[in-house]
Amino acid sequence: NLYHLNEYVIVKSTRNTDDEGGTSLVERVAKGEQKPTWFVSHQWAERIKDFIACLEQHARDRGLSEETTYYWVCAYANNQHDLDAEMGEKIEDSSFHRTIEEEGIEGIVAVLGRDGGAFSRMWCILEMYMAVASGRAKLFDAYALLPSGKAVGLCDGVVHIDTTTGTGTLASRKAKREAEFPGALLDAALGVKSASAHASKKKDKEAIVAYIGEAQLRVLDATLAATFSSSRLAELMRTGTLEELQRFIEPLRASRLRKLNLVIDTSTRARLDPAEAARALGEALPDTLEEIRLEDVHPAVVDGVCRVLRNGRVRVLELPGAPGVPIPFGERFEHLTSSLLHGASLSLEQLNLDRCGLTLADVHALAAVLPKLKRLRELRLPNNDLGDEGATALAPALK
Repeated sequence: NLYHLNEYVIVKSTRNTDDEGGTSLVERVAKGEQKPTWFVSHQWAERIKDFIACLEQHARDRGLSEETTYYWVCAYANNQHDLDAEMGEKIEDSSFHRTIEEEGIEGIVAVLGRDGGAFSRMWCILEMYMAVASGRAKLFDAYALLPSGKAVGLCDGVVHIDTTTGTGTLASRKAKREAEFPGALLDAALGVKSASAHASKKKDKEAIVAYIGEAQLRVLDATLAATFSSSRLAELMRTGTLEELQRFIEPLRASRLRKLNLVIDTSTRARLDPAEAARALGEALPDTLEEIRLEDVHPAVVDGVCRVLRNGRVRVLELPGAPGVPIPFGERFEHLTSSLLHGASLSLEQLNLDRCGLTLADVHALAAVLPKLKRLRELRLPNNDLGDEGATALAPALK
């Protein structure tokens, strides 16, 4: 692991010839400037082999170029001979904080380790906070290794591999890929208590807790739980009890989640009333959502979606219905178009209403709103019986 590598390789190979101080490993071996595009959050106790496997899979999943993508890894980027200088006097002065704040950093990828040890490290908690709960516009991906040695990741939104492999909607491809993520780590995320994480130095933990604040640590716990629990939530909406569902929904309500991707497997027999489950989900949707992808979810979720739309943040809205006989939106569609008009007219970029049983009245209501959605770039209405009259009503609105 990195403790071994640091002791036997990094420190010895970067020490100055006079044995007075030294450099970082990157400074010693790089042939030129390497501006990082991804920050890696991880614990040193994981095997280096596992760590590399996760980052290699991350690069494949996102379609990153080896020639232009650089990962910032503290063991290699920090000067291990002068860590006090790297840490600075305040959290904002630390190399970790300064790197994440750099404009060129697209996001943070957390390598969790086989046992989820990253959730127990206070510096990792700081990095996750900056990614998912601080309001910064950074992507957040999390990767882990399966017992087979294969790496699998939970990614922030739909990524390159979801668009180039598999069949079905992008949301279903993403859900299928991420379904392999280790269940033990999902459970660990659901129960994470950031305030209980530890650091090698007591003063570091105290400084990080003071920087984030106890209230925001609780928000982070909820946001991490919501981020990691989507696949479990989708399953429970079909097969769980209302009490089991609420256990996963409550963190969602208290979170600052930006993207939600749920695909309900309608091939399994529903134990819960679909409308009741969808209504409970809608009531818990956080106002911070920017991307909402809910596939095969009962239209009863629409009331909650409309509440979020009115905040003016939603860029992507996908509500494809279940295959077979769709459940019409009914009066909810008027509520939806009103919310699009009054809340998302300056934010919405993608709208997908596949298999929603749209009526001619729905089409006319949508056509009246479309010209006012100033940023809309993609509209999907397949598998709706629009007919010639519906197409004629839509055509002028698409000019």
